[in-house]
Amino acid sequence: MLRNIPLSAKLLLILACPMLGFLWLASLYVADSYATLRQMERTVEASVAAQNVSRLITALQRERGASGVYLGSQGRTMARRLPGMR
Repeated sequence: MLRNIPLSAKLLLILACPMLGFLWLASLYVADSYATLRQMERTVEASVAAQNVSRLITALQRERGASGVYLGSQGRTMARRLPGMR
């Protein structure tokens, strides 16, 4: 059977298996790289959300402290700054 096949076809058959294996491994690598990229994007989004929450908590703590000073001084201190914090 193989004796009747031209030499170029035989060479293509010899090279086909390694090339298919290479393409399969390359596709696995690309898929893994894409999954890593998506995971990194989700990590960046979570980091941005955490920074925003941190800024919000800081602002709330400042306002709470100013309100405490305002109430403790019976309105004599922080009266001008407190509306800007709210």
